[in-house]
Amino acid sequence: MGFIARYGLSDMSEIHIEEKVSSAEEIQLVIQIKEALKEDVLKNIPNFYCPLTHDLLQDPVVTEDGITYEKQAIKDWFNKCTTENKPLTSPMTNQILFFW
Repeated sequence: MGFIARYGLSDMSEIHIEEKVSSAEEIQLVIQIKEALKEDVLKNIPNFYCPLTHDLLQDPVVTEDGITYEKQAIKDWFNKCTTENKPLTSPMTNQILFFW
């Protein structure tokens, strides 16, 4: 039986590691693997919140750098850039945007 199957790590539900491992080193290793798996899972969950307003997206738009914003929030950002006589940039990556 493989390590992941042995310790039940394929199921992201609560793992009672104290029942399945015998040493402190094994417990620490299981904890590290579980955290790494959680991080990997979280990276693949789409973000439903605007990075500018921190509110749930209602009218999402995607800029050419791949970031999703609430439409009015990115329009306000672009208006600020224009008012300050600056190029239109992504507020998250600072990439100059030509299309949005």
